[in-house]
Amino acid sequence: MKEVTIVTAFFDIGRKNFSLYPRTNEKYLEYFKFWARIKNKIIVYTYKEMAEKVRKIRKEFGLLDRTVIIEINDETTIEPTIYKNMEKIANGEYLKDYRYQNIAVENNCKYDYVMLLKYWCLADAVKRKIADGMLAWIDFGFNHGSDCYINSEEFDFLWETELSYEKVHLFALDTNLTNEPVFQLIKNMKVDIMGDLIVAPDHLCEKFWSSVKTQMESMIRLGFIDDDQILLLMSYRENPEIYEMHKSDWFMPLKENGASHLTVKEKKNKKTNIKNKIINYLRKKKMYFIYLQHQKKYFD
Repeated sequence: MKEVTIVTAFFDIGRKNFSLYPRTNEKYLEYFKFWARIKNKIIVYTYKEMAEKVRKIRKEFGLLDRTVIIEINDETTIEPTIYKNMEKIANGEYLKDYRYQNIAVENNCKYDYVMLLKYWCLADAVKRKIADGMLAWIDFGFNHGSDCYINSEEFDFLWETELSYEKVHLFALDTNLTNEPVFQLIKNMKVDIMGDLIVAPDHLCEKFWSSVKTQMESMIRLGFIDDDQILLLMSYRENPEIYEMHKSDWFMPLKENGASHLTVKEKKNKKTNIKNKIINYLRKKKMYFIYLQHQKKYFD
C-alpha cells in the first residue's frame, strides 16, 4: 500500500454563467469541503483570495500542516501561446457549428484550458519537489457534494493504494475504447475516459504532461479545442505503454482503489432509469435538429 499525495486546483472559468451545469465559486468550495478532511497531503493550485479559504477549511480539520498551496495570479500565463491559440478558435465561427451541441462546455476556451492544466499541476508539483511517490489528481469539485459518496465524515481517513508505481492509471466507463476518428469524437463528444481522478507515479508526471500538451497542440493546428477527456484518449493511443486503463464509473476509482469503506448513493430505480433514457433520447433528437439548422447556412 502506498500513500498518495493529492494534487488539485481551482481557477475561475466563469462557470456560474454557463448555460449547462452552472456552478458558483462558493459551490465549488462546498464541494471541496465535502472531501477535504481526507488525511493525505493536498497540494492546491489557486488564486491568493481562494487560498485563504482553502487553508481555513483544512485548518478546521486539523490538516493545515498537510496542505500546500501554490498561488497563481493568472493561470493563462502558464502556457500563454496555447491559451491565445485556443481563444482564437473558441471565438471563431466554425467550432460551435461543427459540434452537435453548440452550447457544450467544451466550446469554452477557459474551461478546456483549465482542464489541460491538471496535468501541468501534477508535473509542476514533482518539479518543485513538493510531491513524490504516488500522486493523484482529484478535481476540486470532486463528487459534486454528494453525487456518488454521501457521507463526508467517511473522508476522515488516509488514502493508500496498491496501484502500480510503473504506470499512469486512467479510468474509463468502458475499457474497450472507441476507434472513432478524433474528428468524429470532437463532433459527438463521446469519450469514455474520465478526468475527475487520475493516479500517476512521480517519475512519469513530466512525460504525462508533455504528452497531453502535445495532443492539445496537435488539435489546435487542426482548428479544434476540447477538454482533457479526448486529450487523454489521444495520448493513450500514442503512448499506450505508459498507461494502465481501469474500468470504473464517475468518482468510483477512489472507492475501488483503497477507500472501500466509502458509502455510495443507491442507484436509481428501474422506472427512473427508463424515464431518464427517454429524456436523453429526446434531448439528442433536439440536439441533432439544432445542428442541422446550423449546417443549413453552408448549403445556401
